[in-house]
Amino acid sequence: MRKVMGIIFQRWDHKLQIFTMNRGISTIPFGGRYRLIDFPLSSLVNANIHSIGVLGGTKYGSLIDHLGTGQEWSLHRKTQDLAILPAIQNYSIEPGTFFDLRELYPSKLFIENQTTINMILFQPSNVIHNLELKQIMDVHFNKGNDVTIVTGNGYLEESIGSADENRRKWHGKEVLAVLVQRNIITQVLDRMNQGGAFDLLNMIRRNQEHLRVNVVQHKGYYREISQIKGYYQANMDMLEASVRKELFGGERKIYTKSKDNHPTQYINGSQVSNAWIASGCQVAGTVTNSIVSRETMIGVGSEIHNSILMQRARIGQGVHLEHVILDKAVTIRDNTVLKGSKEEPVVISKGSVI
Repeated sequence: MRKVMGIIFQRWDHKLQIFTMNRGISTIPFGGRYRLIDFPLSSLVNANIHSIGVLGGTKYGSLIDHLGTGQEWSLHRKTQDLAILPAIQNYSIEPGTFFDLRELYPSKLFIENQTTINMILFQPSNVIHNLELKQIMDVHFNKGNDVTIVTGNGYLEESIGSADENRRKWHGKEVLAVLVQRNIITQVLDRMNQGGAFDLLNMIRRNQEHLRVNVVQHKGYYREISQIKGYYQANMDMLEASVRKELFGGERKIYTKSKDNHPTQYINGSQVSNAWIASGCQVAGTVTNSIVSRETMIGVGSEIHNSILMQRARIGQGVHLEHVILDKAVTIRDNTVLKGSKEEPVVISKGSVI
């Protein structure tokens, strides 16, 4: 029998602190209506993985609010299992660490109680993708592998000492998912009291002579979100038809928390070009090449270009925004001008009034 548990974890080695003062990286808004966690979580659900643990970190209020009962992901039935796990990162993590298993130790009992599980699939919460995990798992089980590592396309280093791809090295920042035998993880958790770091990828590297390790390349779209530039570019990617089709147009859906908003209202004289505008907005100005989230108001005569507006932004009249990122509930007063660049967009923190 093959049964897999999914573990979605936070990444700590990011430069998005302006967004994570009051939330974890997993619930940073994205693409007008999503949160970053929606992508790995949807991939697990689409692969029929219904036992899922999400490591909450120290700021998981927004995570609880977003996931709720798991209804949008069909994880609210008695036969499903969605849990927010109490991971607390209170120790230093070395740069380049993929996932330190010490974060999983407070949830050791949760792992041990999953007695029917024989594999655990780890995913970071800050990568945009739509992985075909079901096919990857089929290959994993059919070949009898101990570990399968999913990387981005073209990022594997040259093989070391052998042409066998099972001996190739990989970079933590370029790994999208790791599927590993449950008993390997439980053995590591049992040794936690010995101290030291327990990075998942380093552990696999050190023991690859004794493990059947397979490396699979994801050749489709993906983008890691760990800095402002990457966050900005990933949102702008959503304006490209080919990216939208790959992420949202296939059989594998991306699910998110639903909102019963009214349709967006476009006031006479408004102009919109190549923009992704969510529900519940009111647009009375000009919007081009931009992402506008739910319940945002854009006043008369305002121009929004190459920008990202998160939920409930209030844009006054005569405002000019160019290469700007507004966190949630930001108010921009009349006739304000903010200009950044593609390389360094202007970022305004949550709830600010400018």
